[in-house]
Amino acid sequence: PLHQDFKKWMPEDIDKLESYIRPLEQRLRRKLIRKWIHTHQTQRIDIPSTIRQSLSTGGELLRLKRKQRDQIMPRIYVLVDVSKSMEAHAPFFLRIGRAFSQVLNARVFVFHTRISEITQLLNRNSGRVQEKINAVTFGFGGGTKIATNMETFLKVHVGRALGSRDLVYVLSD
Repeated sequence: PLHQDFKKWMPEDIDKLESYIRPLEQRLRRKLIRKWIHTHQTQRIDIPSTIRQSLSTGGELLRLKRKQRDQIMPRIYVLVDVSKSMEAHAPFFLRIGRAFSQVLNARVFVFHTRISEITQLLNRNSGRVQEKINAVTFGFGGGTKIATNMETFLKVHVGRALGSRDLVYVLSD
C-alpha cells in the first residue's frame, strides 16, 4: 500500500504505517539519544573531561571522570496542514500523525488559519476515528497562515521549550 494513492489508504492500513514507523523509533533511540551524562556508577571513562579536570591540579590525574549514555527520548511534534490546498492529502497525513502518536508518543496538531492539538482524538481506538479525522479535515479549509501558526505553536503549545534534540515534522505543501 506504500505506492498507492493517498485517497485509497484505509484505517486498517494504520498497522502498516506503524510497521514503517517502528524502525524510525529504533533509529531515534540509537541516534538522538547520544548525549552523555557524568556519573560515578559506570565504568566508561570520559577522557576529555578527565584531562580538563586535571588541568586544575597541574596535570595530575587525581580523579577519573565517568560517563554514561543519557536515556531521554526526544519529544516529537507533528503539525499537519489541513487547508484547502491539502484537502486531498490531509487524511493520509493525519493517519501518519496518528501512527507517530501511537508509536513514538508524538503530539499531533492540525493547522490552517489557526492551530489545534488533536493528539487525544487520534489516540482513541474506536471504529469512528476515521470519521473524526475526516470531520477534522473537512471542518477546516481556506488559507494557511504558517508563520502565525508556528509562532502560536511555540508560544502557546510548547512554551518555547523546544530542546536541541526535539523533532518537529511539518506536513504541508
